[in-house]
Amino acid sequence: MKMLPLHSKPVRASITMNNKIILIASFLTPLIILAVLLFTVLHPTRNNRVDISCISSFESSSDIAHFSTHGYFMLQTQSRHTGIIRISAILRVSGADSSANRYRVARDLHFKYAADREGNMTMRHIKIHKRNVDTITDELFNRYVFSVEPHKQYSIVKMKNAYLIGNRLMPLWSCVNL
Repeated sequence: MKMLPLHSKPVRASITMNNKIILIASFLTPLIILAVLLFTVLHPTRNNRVDISCISSFESSSDIAHFSTHGYFMLQTQSRHTGIIRISAILRVSGADSSANRYRVARDLHFKYAADREGNMTMRHIKIHKRNVDTITDELFNRYVFSVEPHKQYSIVKMKNAYLIGNRLMPLWSCVNL
């Protein structure tokens, strides 16, 4: 029986070049996959999706058209490039005989959107849902609050953390993302 000296060095397995490559690849592969997931799938603007949640008040009036309105709206984008604008307001319309009619506006505008890389959106397929407390006619809503017509194109334009909602010529409302 052969005895080992007390001061001998421990036996070490040598790592070959192939083993080093496999070890590095097995370490880097999950990191690369995680980075790709973070910047593509989990990124808030993936597929040009924009996350907005804002609320704002608005007021408008015209002595010529004899109306005034004040209220608030909430803009929120949702998954699958959809969004909603919830409008709650009071509209007063004066008649030629100085009588004033007061209407409650309570409508939701559901829409789909296409977004560019800067976060600007074009609203499409706008559908209006009238809530139970709404007392305004569709004609007055289209004239004084928000007109949804096939030839009109509405957009949501990003300006830092604020958004302008309107058509290509003029914004109707603005709000700051929360």
